[in-house]
Amino acid sequence: MSEESYIELKSKPEEQRSLKEYLQVKIYEALDRYQREIESLRRENDELEEQSLALQHKCDRDQREVDAVKKLMKDREEDARRRIDAAERRNRELEVDLNRVNGQYRTLIDRGVT
Repeated sequence: MSEESYIELKSKPEEQRSLKEYLQVKIYEALDRYQREIESLRRENDELEEQSLALQHKCDRDQREVDAVKKLMKDREEDARRRIDAAERRNRELEVDLNRVNGQYRTLIDRGVT
């Protein structure tokens, strides 16, 4: 039934409507409510889909940022480990040199050369 037919039947007093017309009006009104509810739910669904998509994009962006920070941290940890290893090697070399120089110094002292 078209909206025009509904308006025409609805404007007719109920007692002048046939049973068929009465049912057509009631069915139109019931269907109209459902159609409005369906449309409202579709709009709500569309909004939720947009929100979901926006959140997914944000999540993807955040994950890329987290991955970049993790990589940066890993690179810095590796660099720090290399520097520590180099410093420890240099420390051992200096200890060996110090022991050698101390040994030479003691030898000189034992010989009486100062």
